Amino acid sequence: MLGSSGLPEGLPGVHSIWTGSRYEWERPVKLGDRIRADCYLKELVEKESTFGGGRSLYQTYEAVYYDHEGQRVGLRNDTWIRIERAATREKAKYGEIALARWTPDDVRRFQDTYRNEQRTVRRVWDDVQVGDGLGPLLKGPLTPTAEIAFESYFGIYLVGNKVAANLYDKHPALMIPNEQGVPEPPQRVHWDNHFTQNLLGLPGAYDLGIERLSWMIQLVTDWVGDDGFLSRIDCQYRKFNYMGDATWCRGEVVEKFERNGKKYVKLDLDTVNQRDEVTTVATAEAELP
Repeated sequence: MLGSSGLPEGLPGVHSIWTGSRYEWERPVKLGDRIRADCYLKELVEKESTFGGGRSLYQTYEAVYYDHEGQRVGLRNDTWIRIERAATREKAKYGEIALARWTPDDVRRFQDTYRNEQRTVRRVWDDVQVGDGLGPLLKGPLTPTAEIAFESYFGIYLVGNKVAANLYDKHPALMIPNEQGVPEPPQRVHWDNHFTQNLLGLPGAYDLGIERLSWMIQLVTDWVGDDGFLSRIDCQYRKFNYMGDATWCRGEVVEKFERNGKKYVKLDLDTVNQRDEVTTVATAEAELP
């Protein structure tokens, strides 16, 4: 449903970085549902950029989803910061950070963690206590292959040949010449270290914020079990997740409550990297049997 998010629209040629997302679900979407979306630019705020200097714009799109009977089934709200590339490159706010390097022993520990990953089959509200923990759930270390695989799900700018030429005709300011002088979309910042260093002055390529959202959704759905239902999640992406970074997704139950005859838990979530930096914070609500 990315085409209903507003992401590909507006301000081509001005770099965008995902800063926050809010998803809400009224009910599970089922096989056979026909879904439509009303999408609109909800807010545009200009601020002085502390990241890159110069001006920045916070651009928020909202999409509301309905089923074939006209009943609302969900909402997504995404915010991007639009920054001036030249000013950001010159400031190089995070340029001193060294990209991670891992030993064979480290890789073996990561492999052991993935082998031992488990999920809940069934969890009931009465058994949950405030202070119960979620995770940690390992993701990474981040690789170019993983980023291209995730980007392929969206497919916005992953094009070549005639399709790429058509896109260049339509949005020439979108493209940036590569080292061979061929125009390419800026999505290379998500897998090409050298390109990202030259373009933005960052230590290397970085993930999409919404990828971390998907990781925290898995953290919650693994914990609530097959009969639980994630009804809301609200994330803020605080720091970059660079190539080679390992990420641990964590959470805690902070409240139990009832609404409209249903039983819910409220969760505080975050992600932390190998530098002990919190890169994402989030809150979520989930319904439990």
